[in-house]
Order: sequence, then C-alpha cells, then structure tokens
Amino acid sequence: MKRIFALLLCLALLIACVPTPEEDFVANKAEGRLEGLIEEDAVEAYAPSSESRSLKSRLGAPETLQEELTGKVWGGTMHVNIDAAVEVPDVGAVPVCTIGKKRFSAAEKERLVKSVIGDGPYYDPNRSISERDDLNRMIERYQLLIDELWKSPNGTQEEKERWVKDMEAERNQFVRALQKLEVDETMHPWSGSFSDESISVATVSNDDVHVHDTWLISYALSGVNLSDFNRQHAIRTDAERQAAETARAYLAERFDTVLVPMSISRLEDLDGWDGRRYDQSVSTYYVEFLPQYNGILCYPGITEHGSDTGRQSAGYETDYTMELPSERVFVVVRDGSVVGLDYDMPMEILRTENENVTLLPFQKIMEIFRSHVFMNFYLDRIDGKDGEETFHVTAVRLCYALTRKADSDEFYLMPVWDFALDARSYSEDGAWSYKTSCILSINAVDGSVVDRQVGY
Repeated sequence: MKRIFALLLCLALLIACVPTPEEDFVANKAEGRLEGLIEEDAVEAYAPSSESRSLKSRLGAPETLQEELTGKVWGGTMHVNIDAAVEVPDVGAVPVCTIGKKRFSAAEKERLVKSVIGDGPYYDPNRSISERDDLNRMIERYQLLIDELWKSPNGTQEEKERWVKDMEAERNQFVRALQKLEVDETMHPWSGSFSDESISVATVSNDDVHVHDTWLISYALSGVNLSDFNRQHAIRTDAERQAAETARAYLAERFDTVLVPMSISRLEDLDGWDGRRYDQSVSTYYVEFLPQYNGILCYPGITEHGSDTGRQSAGYETDYTMELPSERVFVVVRDGSVVGLDYDMPMEILRTENENVTLLPFQKIMEIFRSHVFMNFYLDRIDGKDGEETFHVTAVRLCYALTRKADSDEFYLMPVWDFALDARSYSEDGAWSYKTSCILSINAVDGSVVDRQVGY
C-alpha cells in the first residue's frame, strides 16, 4: 500500500512540475495518423529560395529566431534561450522515404575492395605490422615535436626543458612498446571469399580494407590509427577546403550516397604544448561527412533529457537497445592523398512513400515547441533544493532524421525540426559535431515530438 501511495505521489509531483499542453499536437502513432498524412497527395513543388514560393517562405520560417522561455521540469527549473539561425534546405520537394541498412552483395564488396586497394593479390591483414608502423609514426611525431620545441621562440629555457622532459616520457612509452613487440613479417595469402558476411583483405604492404554486409566499411594505410581524433571545427582555410574536396571526390567515386563535408580537424594541431601551432611538414586531416538525401542533410541526433539519476527518480528507465543506427563517415587525408576511411552504418533509400509531403507551418512548430520543451526533462534535487539549468539553442534546422516504423527493421527518412544546442562542448568553435545535441526535435509532418536516440 505504501508503495502504491509513493507512486501516486510521484505522479502528482510530475504533473505539478510539468506544463500540460492546451492542444494535443502529438500524434498517436498507434492510430496510424502519421501514415495517413504520408499517404496524402503530394503538394506542388517549391520554388528556389529567391522566389516567394520557396519552401522557407511557404512554411513561414524566419531567417533568425530569438526567444527566452522558462518553465518547471522534474526536479527544478529550466531556462531555454534561443538565438538561432533558422536553416531550411533550398529544395523543390521534401519526400518521405523508407530507408534501411545498406546490404552489400559479394559483387559490391569486390568492387569496393578493388576501388580502394586495387586488383590484388590480396593478403590477410597483419596486425603486428600495423602495430609496428603505428608505433613508429608516434615515435617520429614526438621526436619532431621535441626538435621543434627547442627552436620555438616561446617559453623560457627552464619551461622548455620541462616540456621536453614530459614529451620524452611520452615518446619513450612508445619506444618501449616497440621494443617488446614481436613482429611477424609474413603476409599470408587471403583465403576468404567476397560472399562472406565480413571480409578483411590487405595489400602486400599491409594496407587493409574491411567490409561488413550491413554496418561497416573501413580502410587504412598500414599504421594509420582511425580513432585518433581531435576536436572538430568548421572548414575555413584553403588547405582545409582542398583536403575536404579530396575526401569528397574519393567518396563520390565509390558510393552512391551524396556525402557532404561538415567539419575538419588537423592531427598535427594537437601539438604545440607552448601554445604554438607548428606548421609541420606533414598535414593529416580528418574530414567528417553527413549523408544528404534529396538535397536534405540527414543529421544523427541526441535529445537532451537532463540527469540520468533524475530520470530514474521519476521512474523512467533508458532502453539503450533501442538506439538508432547512426550513419557516420570520416576520411583521413595526408598530404593530398586518402590514407583512411571509416563509414559506419551505410544506409540506402528503399522506396519513396510521398514525393513531396505536406509540412506543418513554422508557427505551428513553435507552438508545439513552447508547449512541450519542458516535458520529459529531468534535474536532480540536491540537499532538498530544486535544480536549475540553462540551455542555449543556436540553430533551428529542418533536416532529415531516422524515425521508426512499427515492427520493422526499416525506418522512415522523415523531415524534422531540430532545436540544436550550442555545440561548443563538442567542437572548439561551436561549428559542428557528427551528433547534434537537441533540446527538442519535432516531426515536421505530424507535429509529434521525436526522441532522436530512439526514433519516435
């Protein structure tokens, strides 16, 4: 009985803390409302952005949006400050499509391998050679930094000696690892088949490529570490634009999906302990891409729900098994040549459900935002006091997102409005990160609120 009373009390507190919308904008998926809207006749094509019948003008979307909101949430108060550009793609139509994981046939896997590392002969990847080459690259990199540091005009002699000592200690860890490594130089002929679910093949110099039927394409020059990221920023210099174009052209030759470069980082910019960015002889760029379907970018996203412990206190348990596949691409370009590729969860359009679906006007989207932004957000009460948090929305964008189809391993490629948060915690200048953090995402067709992690 006490347990039932406690649950009722929690429910009452939740209702008291969270505003109730005056109008039910959220569609009940079980009633088939969304499917009914998708099946309606396509609307007339939109005009270019320079004309009054453009997508942006017909939706009534402004160029920018400024607004401040405050409301009660579970465990306290949340403030939302919007100072954002309103981003609407300049397209003639907004289709709703069914999309699924790309499934590579044996012929497609063979074509990909040949396009990346040539016609063979093929060998099994040699991990010990890759580890040796990676360690040698790291030792060379640290030695270059040490040599450059002594020449730097910054810092006193005492400071330089301290910095060099630290870097020598880092370098020597790799030296010791290399000394302990047992390397087998033998390259064994590849005995697999392109019809295998997952294949890994290498050249005689141990440059290797991996292709899985449904979730991965990866390529790396021997010793290139694909996980060696640094913080991303917007593409802004001529050298960065050239690296991004090299990466884009490489992808365009191999994949049907249109992939758009969104951000870049330079490996060597991790260096410079005295505050100086060294202009080193080698430039290694990591270029991140987003897929673009029908001229509309498809953003993977994260919906912010606040404190995990606050959610648990409210009786909500996160189901991490429901996370959506996240199509993610990055390319490594070193001195003008592609030396690495990682393409996670490649997707493909299976069919078009509506060639130009009817979208809710922007005014209606804002009504839904105001009525729902304080729902399903949780804060911790500390020492009996309510929590308080402020979020800054810096972009409001109409884009594609994956949303779930009932009882299916397929997804809708659905237009949504993302109210994206300040990205400075993800990138050094707030430019972009491959996952966009949103305070709220709204289905542009039926007005339902979409949790971007799970797709409904």
